[in-house]
Amino acid sequence: MLPTHSYLSTACQHDLHAQCRQTCKFCGVYCLCPCHRVPTLDQLQSIDRKLDQVLALSQRMYRQEVVVTQELVDLTAQVESNRSLTGSAITLLNGLSAKLTAIADDPAAIRALAADLKTQDQALADALAANTPAEPAAGGGTTPTP
Repeated sequence: MLPTHSYLSTACQHDLHAQCRQTCKFCGVYCLCPCHRVPTLDQLQSIDRKLDQVLALSQRMYRQEVVVTQELVDLTAQVESNRSLTGSAITLLNGLSAKLTAIADDPAAIRALAADLKTQDQALADALAANTPAEPAAGGGTTPTP
């Protein structure tokens, strides 16, 4: 006997899907509610492809997160180093200012301070060079070959 009607159970009409009998009690026609549909092979394969894409995207995002995390660690260390260097420079300049103020009226002391600073020039230049990171090359550092 061929089904002669479409069937949607009363339970499904009232969102009581767990109570649906899934077939008409009179003729065996299946309930049309989407909650009972069994996915086709094409639908399952489509879902599988989409899950593969989500997984690939998740893995790519994780790798990027690792890179960003390392960059953040490096940047934090650089900021701390700069703070330390800046603090040292401020201390040096404040000390120099205090010395200059103290010896402002003594030309011999000024000359002695100038000589002392001159002897420390190279040591300061070397320390700054050693603690200053190299600038990255403009344009990513590589030159394309024609």
